[in-house]
Amino acid sequence: RTISNQSSGKQGRALGLELLARGFDVTYAHANNIKGIPHATNKVFSNSNSLVNILNAELTDASYLYMAAAVSDFIPEFINEKMDRRKGLISVDLTPNQDILKELAKKFPDVISIGFSAQINDNLNFEKIKDKNVHFLVINNISTNKIGSDLNQIKLINQNELIVSSDRLDKNSIAKLIIDYTIE
Repeated sequence: RTISNQSSGKQGRALGLELLARGFDVTYAHANNIKGIPHATNKVFSNSNSLVNILNAELTDASYLYMAAAVSDFIPEFINEKMDRRKGLISVDLTPNQDILKELAKKFPDVISIGFSAQINDNLNFEKIKDKNVHFLVINNISTNKIGSDLNQIKLINQNELIVSSDRLDKNSIAKLIIDYTIE
């Protein structure tokens, strides 16, 4: 049994496809319920720990990290036994998850890191990008951009300024826009 979210993985997939189309070698880390990308090196993760293991192995020889995976901010405490319904009402305790992107940016400072921020407002989040010490942050307002949609509208910032604010576009066009502004 798991607690998960409704993220479709469409934006991450669109980024991987666009990077392949531009001639990059792509390692596509994706959840076990999302299809891989032909001609990419596909790595499947089932939880945040398995994603961390994949990224730690792959980033030793990488130039860019597009961290579009919708990793939970909180995770349930693991219980290594069956819960007995005869005991009645139970509660699930959630604990803060590790900040994967922040840890990776610290461990691999030479990798250009692009984070994604699902939020319910259009704040530019300069505090967040500086706290994580990533190069770019893609802001996605999930109150107006519904999770799982084929469309998206983003703002892209670096540590100092708003770089671009997009119109509502299909996720392939958003991927092209993000890559245009983040590839050196």
